[in-house]
Amino acid sequence: MMSNKIVELPLDSIISDPNQPRKSFDETKIQELAESVTQHGLLQPILVRPLGNGKFQIVHGERRWRACKLIGLKTIKAEVRELDDKEVLEIQLVENLQRENLNPIEEAEAFNRMVEELGYTHEAIAKRVGKSREYVTNKLRLLKLPDDIKNALREGKITESHAKALISLKNNEQTEIFEKVVAEGLSIREMEEIIKGNNVPRGTMSDIPSDGLIIGVWVSQQTHQKLRELAMSENTTVEQLCSNIIKEAMENCPLK
Repeated sequence: MMSNKIVELPLDSIISDPNQPRKSFDETKIQELAESVTQHGLLQPILVRPLGNGKFQIVHGERRWRACKLIGLKTIKAEVRELDDKEVLEIQLVENLQRENLNPIEEAEAFNRMVEELGYTHEAIAKRVGKSREYVTNKLRLLKLPDDIKNALREGKITESHAKALISLKNNEQTEIFEKVVAEGLSIREMEEIIKGNNVPRGTMSDIPSDGLIIGVWVSQQTHQKLRELAMSENTTVEQLCSNIIKEAMENCPLK
């Protein structure tokens, strides 16, 4: 019985787990790990479970397994442990969350699997992975975003701060502002300024005249920067500056 023992296994007797939480691997990092294994050897065995017929499935340590294959090793040190599917999933999720550099969507998906497949509460997940309950809840909210935005976050085209700011918007607003952020490479601060320009800031409703009209206007990033500089030089806000410009234009308008 090899269970819970460290053994040397043939690399070709080991297969990856298609259901594991990590869906993408950084080839550069694997190459760096391969170079480290070449110089120092494998410092930590991988964890596998027996499948029968001399085959084993990776529970944790796929990057190490890939690195060993990359440099042409024939065997690898592995801890063999008898585990059921639920135990495998829990180990994989917790180990990945604690050790691996998951992107925000991978992390959110891992938390969601702990809820859906293992019956964890947000608080139980937080205790298990050493995070706050709010941290877990906020990560799970990212899964409410449309697929194109989640994919952009997964691929690093937008930051998690961008994604969190988009969550509170309506679907059509999410799409419009998301596309603008990606096309123009807007920072989170620039994106927030755009959102403020299209939504009444909290606490300012009482400042709007009863006969006033709220107008949202799209401008280029360059124009927006110029407006900010002009507003600062006149010791006012961009909103007030634009209001003054519109007021002056209307006073000179032949249609008034």
